[in-house]
Amino acid sequence: NHRAAGRALAEAIIGSCADTAAAPGPEGLIAIGGNRATPASVERVAGMQAAVDATPGVELLQTIHSEWRRDKAASQMQGLLGRWPRTRFVWAANDPMALGALDAAVARGRRPGEDVFIGGINWSAAALEAIGDGRLAASVGGHFLQGAWALVLIHDHHHGRDFADLGVRIEAPMSVIDRSNVEAYVAALGDEDWDR
Repeated sequence: NHRAAGRALAEAIIGSCADTAAAPGPEGLIAIGGNRATPASVERVAGMQAAVDATPGVELLQTIHSEWRRDKAASQMQGLLGRWPRTRFVWAANDPMALGALDAAVARGRRPGEDVFIGGINWSAAALEAIGDGRLAASVGGHFLQGAWALVLIHDHHHGRDFADLGVRIEAPMSVIDRSNVEAYVAALGDEDWDR
């Protein structure tokens, strides 16, 4: 459910700075979509927009598209952080773009995790490491587990349990990893030893 994932990420990064001193006026958010045509990007951006619309005191400053690339996100964010100095949040449709925004924020003298809060989608190893040390606020993911869920459905169907009542489209939820649960996830699945 890409729309729910986009919303969950926006809510997580906005919620991550609840204890910090905010600048006067609305908090600014820059969104980085993957591209304008990919359904995953479109749906994630729509979820982010819904979260921003439902959050008083947060304003979407600009949405850009970085083609899912870290280098492009870093380059674009260099200029955007100058154009929008009150940027408090950066939402990215994948972890590489979030990490590119992190690179740009550091290069512009910002302090990720203190004066700018950044998050992405994918649960990548690099993002989880950055969450662990406080540079990224959150990553939403778990969609890679859909292959495992498909195997469960095949197993159940093979053993006489039909899933027709679920319909032909099954949307698996994604989950937020932040400072509160990153260590537990890394301990359980961080080595990505899927054979185990």
